[in-house]
Amino acid sequence: MSFFLEKLFNNQPLKVTMLGHSGVGKTSMLAAMYDQFDTISQDLQLQADQETESILDKRLQDLKSMVGDSIKSEEGLAGTAVDDPIFHRFQLGEIGAKPVLKIQFQDYPGGWIDTKNKDKDKIDKLEKVKTLIRESAAIVVPIDAARLMEKDGKYHNEYNKPDRINDLLKTVYENLDFPRLVILAPVKCEKYMQDDPSKLFKRVEEGYTEVLNRLNSEKLLPKVAVVITPVQTVGNIIFSRIEENEDDQPTFCYRRCSPDESYQPKDTEIPLKVLLSFLVKLHLDKKQNFWPNRILSIFSKNASLRNAVSRFSYGIGDKMEIVQGNHLLR
Repeated sequence: MSFFLEKLFNNQPLKVTMLGHSGVGKTSMLAAMYDQFDTISQDLQLQADQETESILDKRLQDLKSMVGDSIKSEEGLAGTAVDDPIFHRFQLGEIGAKPVLKIQFQDYPGGWIDTKNKDKDKIDKLEKVKTLIRESAAIVVPIDAARLMEKDGKYHNEYNKPDRINDLLKTVYENLDFPRLVILAPVKCEKYMQDDPSKLFKRVEEGYTEVLNRLNSEKLLPKVAVVITPVQTVGNIIFSRIEENEDDQPTFCYRRCSPDESYQPKDTEIPLKVLLSFLVKLHLDKKQNFWPNRILSIFSKNASLRNAVSRFSYGIGDKMEIVQGNHLLR
């Protein structure tokens, strides 16, 4: 690869925005993905920058230290404590070679998408979120599975905020000039993957009906791929019960499956596999006027990397559901 192309790629990371409420599990999902990557991939390596690695290592230790019968998994960025988005930066490449593709996962305080408050500061922060989405080739929507599944989804709308996501896409996904990928990722879903995964997939579709109907519209259907990819963030921790106080405010409790079972997340790599499969397919189709052309051309210059990515992304059909956009993924 020429010095010019390498410099170009260094300035053009592939951007992915994480859309979700504070505490839903965005950082846990990234931490588990990064931690498990080396054990899953035989040809590729994923490297985090120093700041990202420090954040994810801390979260990883929290995940591994979960003990007891009543576990309350809480995380997230306080809406009043952070004024700028948080960028989790990674580099992807072949093992034994210099990484050549930058991937930037973009996070923000969950309160930024609360549209009830119309003061200037809130409007400015909402516009920042829209800009993040607009610049991203993909968005990942982590979904708190217990709030979606338990008590007929009583706490789903309040916590997972599908209406807010629909409102954001209503304005951002207008006149799209290049294909996009939307990943709906139920997290902390160990119980439901053990019981009957098909019920989880069905409830995701029901819980995000308005979002899916919008993306399935005549203008967006050809340009937007949508997949459901459950991620078992911890593996040995399952939902146990809901404790409600006098104000009907819930606490969702989890328990360890067995005292002897250790941290063992599952399917943490699937969202990344889907993302890379999406990129390779766009490259093979030679999509024109696509803003990451300089990113996609990396596969033209490096057939070995393209083949490694294809091998990494192979065989994920039974662990996800393609809701639409098969032509953008296969």
